Amino acid sequence: MRLGARRKQEQKHWGDNKDARWMRLVTRHGLKLVLDDRGTDTKDGLGKELPRANGILIKGRRSPASKTYKRRGNARGFFWEFNENDEANHTMWGSPLGQSIEMNDRYQYMMMAVSMGRGWARKWQGIKENEFIRKPMMLRDPERTAHHLKIDHDNEYIRFKTRANKGPRPDQPANQSGVASPEEHQGWRPMMARRDRVLGSRWWIVKSEDYGIARSISLGFGVGSGTSRCTCG
Repeated sequence: MRLGARRKQEQKHWGDNKDARWMRLVTRHGLKLVLDDRGTDTKDGLGKELPRANGILIKGRRSPASKTYKRRGNARGFFWEFNENDEANHTMWGSPLGQSIEMNDRYQYMMMAVSMGRGWARKWQGIKENEFIRKPMMLRDPERTAHHLKIDHDNEYIRFKTRANKGPRPDQPANQSGVASPEEHQGWRPMMARRDRVLGSRWWIVKSEDYGIARSISLGFGVGSGTSRCTCG
């Protein structure tokens, strides 16, 4: 990794407007390790936090497929990364089929989602490019289209919900769940602590397509609809 003026070889491949301060190691099979320092101070990168570097990426090259089924589509690979620049400010772990976990300091949340879809992990580029994901999971709207657990510190809520028959379907069933339609698409909605603007109380809310429960923490009573029961006291 070089800090400072570029050599002639770097100038040849990157030109005047590109920064070549990174290390990219790729095995014969294509497993990859990237240390990306681009964007930092050209003279005192070690002594100055600003501007920040990108980060570290570890990436495989497996194509999306469940169990031992034949692979389909482009090689994308399992990946782990952290990206410290202000655009991302997060760390993420993901699979070729789109199973993903993110800790995001820019928007102050943690999230686990299944599935973000086959196109979420970037295509494997080998020695040619670094495949950092510079965007948060929320840009794919997983709260509407994926089974997910979200802990949102910025907006002060916890959300645990199924995909409700929206978004990417399972690739191939590895094991039968024993849950039949329409039960598998009940679509449980937020289970959160939320402050009521009118009553000034805090509510825990659980809701599906057919029934729901709401319980006031501060007022000490609950209400239910459909097949649920009212919990009071």
